[in-house]
Amino acid sequence: MLSINHNTGFFSCCSVKISKIINYFSENKTLPNTVVSSRLFRMYKIDNNVDITQDFFLHPDNISKTITYSNEIPIDRFHFQFENYKSVDYERIVPFVNKYFTPSTQIINIYKKPITKYNITPDNCIGLYYRGTYKCSETKLDSFDSYYIKLLELVV
Repeated sequence: MLSINHNTGFFSCCSVKISKIINYFSENKTLPNTVVSSRLFRMYKIDNNVDITQDFFLHPDNISKTITYSNEIPIDRFHFQFENYKSVDYERIVPFVNKYFTPSTQIINIYKKPITKYNITPDNCIGLYYRGTYKCSETKLDSFDSYYIKLLELVV
């Protein structure tokens, strides 16, 4: 059993969860029988005793894909967010993402609703989120203008 206790934002909770699962897998050469996630996502709960993980993701037991150990997958949850993402070994991490972070039916329906309602073609759209709040205390952020200029380069 692997129990995870983390209480910050959604992406941070997911990052900590996947890194702990991968570290467990690397150390034990097998997936944990159970991943207790009830102490995650507390910012989004009314009752802290309720596990809301399946509101966001399918239960991993419902994902038939198996993950076979070949060798250790190095991942450091504290520095991962600051690394050049080109250096991330996605091929080895994606099976864990698929197993533990496949969106729930509820999330898929929320995703599809505006696409259908507004006749959006995702292949023909781009979304940009400038996270200019507290992230500046964790890493160097470029200016909003630089993001805007890059966006114009992409759409022109």
